[in-house]
Amino acid sequence: VRTVIARIVENEGERALKSDTIALVSFTNRAVRQIEKAVQGIADQYCRTIHKFIEFQPVEDTYFNEEKGEYVTRKIFEPARTHNNPH
Repeated sequence: VRTVIARIVENEGERALKSDTIALVSFTNRAVRQIEKAVQGIADQYCRTIHKFIEFQPVEDTYFNEEKGEYVTRKIFEPARTHNNPH
């Protein structure tokens, strides 16, 4: 990872690290911490879990439960960033 980041900086210059072009993501916080250590001082500020990156957040979902014969509200997690809402 460190070599790839160094090549990006070499080819694109420091501006590549100051834009939203790089994201180093993983599924767990533990893996993200390991990536942060590997790129410390170069791109550690771009390390996040995939869930934080796409900004999962709780939303209320109401649906009709046929077994109970009533509407039920539940909280589910959905990403705030999608192809329809990239920023």
